[in-house]
Amino acid sequence: MARLSTEDVVAPRADAAERATRARIGFTVVELAVVIVLLGIMFALALPKVRVDSAAVDTAARTINLAIMTAQRDAVSRGHNVLVTFDASEHTTRSTWDLNNNGVPDAGEKRRPFLVPETVRFGRPSSVPGLDGDLSDPSETVTLILQRNGAVSRARIIYLTSARALAGGEHADARALRITRATGRPVWFAWTGTEWRQAS
Repeated sequence: MARLSTEDVVAPRADAAERATRARIGFTVVELAVVIVLLGIMFALALPKVRVDSAAVDTAARTINLAIMTAQRDAVSRGHNVLVTFDASEHTTRSTWDLNNNGVPDAGEKRRPFLVPETVRFGRPSSVPGLDGDLSDPSETVTLILQRNGAVSRARIIYLTSARALAGGEHADARALRITRATGRPVWFAWTGTEWRQAS
């Protein structure tokens, strides 16, 4: 009679456990569904924290900053004034090469649009005070003349905000661009809810 060794008894059990482990690799549909539902709940809780409107207003402020700096460079390098118009009714910014230096866009003068996001408006919510006590109408169309010497025709503050903030939403979306007359350089500020703070 042959004797069974320990290996003969343990080996079939190990093979059965190994087969069960191989068959269990992966996730069941129920496990995947639970994970997807949990991720959905986490994203739903985190989504309000993402400030899409605020980012759009920041983008618009940077775009207008670029428009002014480009217009200033063109004015100095080409030897003629460049007009920069902030059109509140059309929500656009455009520059015009003022070839005859008359301060008015004429036919044949090169124009360049600078697009701002659709959700951004020129203006500021009525509950947000003007930067440095500025009382100008933030919703009017403004044209600045960037002169051949790099200066701008007049100092001005341009306000930007989201359509939601103008309709009475959060005020954190308000931005202001202060354009200095002597240098023509824009500096932009963000409304924190209590004060204007220079943005980077």
